[in-house]
Amino acid sequence: MREIKFRAWDKSSKAMCKVKQILKFDGNMHFILDNPNSDFWGNNYGCDINRIELMQYTGRHDINGKEVYEGDTVKAKDSYTGREFTGNIEFRDCSFCIVGDCVSNCRWMDYEVEVIGNVWENPELLKEG
Repeated sequence: MREIKFRAWDKSSKAMCKVKQILKFDGNMHFILDNPNSDFWGNNYGCDINRIELMQYTGRHDINGKEVYEGDTVKAKDSYTGREFTGNIEFRDCSFCIVGDCVSNCRWMDYEVEVIGNVWENPELLKEG
């Protein structure tokens, strides 16, 4: 069973944050984030869903041991054919997929992946790949 965890792109501070807690009160979702660029509450602060882009952990690590999240940009290599391409990790049809370069592959267990960035901090990577 894979570990369920999230990270968030804070639109206001333009920083990638760990999601420490997810809370529901007053009928709304609220998040406690650990933002490395903030001194507020020892880097922890609360916000609502409108301030962030929420990303789920895929349960996989890349070839360097880095956790792979939805929204990551990866270099992928097919273990069987050797074909390489660059794509973004997206959640589609109840599965995480590599999407890009006219490719949408939801059976990405056959691919070696390397995280090279993400869609918020490095939007140019997919265009270059």
